[in-house]
Amino acid sequence: MVYAVQRIMVKKVVTCDVKDTIQSVARTMRKKKIGCLIVLKGKNPVGIVTERDVAWEGVANNLNCCIINVKEIMSSPLKSISPDADIYYADAVMEKNNIKRLAVMKGKKLVGIITQSDMIKYFVKQRQALALDKFKKGIKSV
Repeated sequence: MVYAVQRIMVKKVVTCDVKDTIQSVARTMRKKKIGCLIVLKGKNPVGIVTERDVAWEGVANNLNCCIINVKEIMSSPLKSISPDADIYYADAVMEKNNIKRLAVMKGKKLVGIITQSDMIKYFVKQRQALALDKFKKGIKSV
């Protein structure tokens, strides 16, 4: 059985504003124990910032993370997918774009986020269920 993205996406998306500093974004990620934030301009999602962006673009480039805005290091435009899209399609979009996260948008509204980790958990559960089903069928035939 194949599921739509909305079945496994994270619905409580943590966001920040384009004017937030790199330091405040890093602190939010640490506090929430997450690896990315969706960046908003007003109410509109315009980008994504990840731990890697903070480390590679902010810290490694010796930016003053206390004053530089996150818009300077975020990835934009934001790659997104519909909540009704197939999980395998989401995986293909991530692979094609060499990314690990997709915003889930219903029209112009941010409704979730899906990550490679979410999909790996889904695929592992699918394989386990399939293996268990085959095992049970094997026992019945004995």
